[in-house]
Amino acid sequence: MKRAFYKPRLVTGVISSLLFFCAPAIYAFEEVPIIPRCKSLELHEGFYPLQQQIRISITGGTSLEDQLQANAERFAVFLRKGAGLEVAVGGKGKAGESEIKLRVAPDMFENKVAGAYRLSVDQKGIHIIGADAQGVFYGLQSLKQMLPAAIFHQDDAAHRNAFSDLRIGFVEIEDAPRFKWRGFMLDSCRHIQTIDKIKQYIDLMALYKMNVFHWHLTEDEAWRAEIKKYPKLTSIGGYPGDRSKEEELNGYYTQEQMREIVAYAHERYIKVVPEFDIPGHVNALLMAYPEYGCNDGAPLKMGEPGIRSFSSAAGRRAICAGKHETTIPFIMEVFDELQTIFTDGLFHVGGDERPRGNWEKCTHCVALRDKLKLEDEHHLQNWFLNEVSERLRKRGIRSIAWAEHIQGGVPEGQIVQAWNKPSEALQGVRAGREVINSYNRKIYLDYPANKADAEELNKHNRRYRRRLVPARSIYTFEPVPAGLTQEERNRIIGLEAPVWTESILMDRLDKKVFPRLISVAEVGWTSAEKKNWESFQRRLEKHAEILEALDIAYDRSDTIIEHQGRDK
Repeated sequence: MKRAFYKPRLVTGVISSLLFFCAPAIYAFEEVPIIPRCKSLELHEGFYPLQQQIRISITGGTSLEDQLQANAERFAVFLRKGAGLEVAVGGKGKAGESEIKLRVAPDMFENKVAGAYRLSVDQKGIHIIGADAQGVFYGLQSLKQMLPAAIFHQDDAAHRNAFSDLRIGFVEIEDAPRFKWRGFMLDSCRHIQTIDKIKQYIDLMALYKMNVFHWHLTEDEAWRAEIKKYPKLTSIGGYPGDRSKEEELNGYYTQEQMREIVAYAHERYIKVVPEFDIPGHVNALLMAYPEYGCNDGAPLKMGEPGIRSFSSAAGRRAICAGKHETTIPFIMEVFDELQTIFTDGLFHVGGDERPRGNWEKCTHCVALRDKLKLEDEHHLQNWFLNEVSERLRKRGIRSIAWAEHIQGGVPEGQIVQAWNKPSEALQGVRAGREVINSYNRKIYLDYPANKADAEELNKHNRRYRRRLVPARSIYTFEPVPAGLTQEERNRIIGLEAPVWTESILMDRLDKKVFPRLISVAEVGWTSAEKKNWESFQRRLEKHAEILEALDIAYDRSDTIIEHQGRDK
């Protein structure tokens, strides 16, 4: 007998997960706490037991067998470490073993959407079929979420003792993502994160089926990416603070470390997009190589001792467009090194907040603008970014840029990332470009989630005073503007949530990102008509337990997560 998916909330998330996933005969809570919400889900009477011995098999020969094998091995490690189960990968099932069967079968999916999957649990076992290997991976992430949250305590013997009678309810799931771009941007420039922290965030992105990690690596405040041809970018640009004291301000990522992150993300079907922000946000670059600045290229000088940022050393500067015969080759040499590391064919070139007055007062820039008969500096920026984007295109790389330069025209083929005004997404679409919607008032994770958070941030930056972005605001965000044709709607390829770290010390980063990033994940995956705030609240209760198991210091003040009888 089929069971209804949604019913009024009766019990807390802790109890509900145990009722569904362990051993009850009656469903007291009938909403499976999977996030993002599935396209379709049907519960049935019955449970499939997960024995002490489990076999994960790959059925139906496929050219993707290596990927499926890797997916299976990682899931096996998760079960071994979290539940103390004996898990074999490959081969034929034996008597007394529970079975998890993985298969790729694109012909079973009408639209063959990347990442689509079907997951079924019945008396014969657990079956996951993907439109591709990515779909199988996402099916495994849903299966993870269907297990008790305590399993996420990896290598914790005390928690493993709880799984002597582990069962999963019979269920049929069919699922696929709404958008192809489901992104998270991490600013590693204002404050730097460890490799382990970045991997932890990538793991959580994968769990919630996000697929783009935008890595902000260059800024006024610091340059974080090792470029071997230009070592001063990191030897000078990577150290804006007191080298002995300011650990969160100082340092950079070696090329080996960046490759490590890219490989780690790829294993979880996440693309990594590096950002080299030009022509503005380059004070750290110009501190190292002042010759690429405007006019005489005079070195930037630090101000008072102990100054925390290159950005306040001498005002904000820009790379000189007028010296394009030297600045553009320099930019491309940097990109050439990055291309050997970041292999997804996508580079972010910035394009936001070019400081006013630099090009307007620069004799080289004024001369070039007049020579090209350009209307103003907006059009000069468009010309400059177009030159860079075209050279990237010839190298097989597609560029992305923030939307400010849209008033000067968008370079051919470039993806527009709208962030500052709702109209930017509309303008980008009507210019015939693909658009990522990152409207700041709806989706910026550095903005405060509540009034208490705002008061704390306002101690550092008054711009946060009235810019609250609670989880519900994120959840109700619609990335596709109203009034578009179907063709225009298709150009909105997804959304991306940035977290900028000007005013965020690393011990508060988790609190800024979670649980709100989980809201972002559901907006990116689930169709607008299937989203339901009350449902999301109920499902999120279990995910608070998952975050706790993973030692994520999430924001407990957000009222969307209720812990009845527990400390907040």
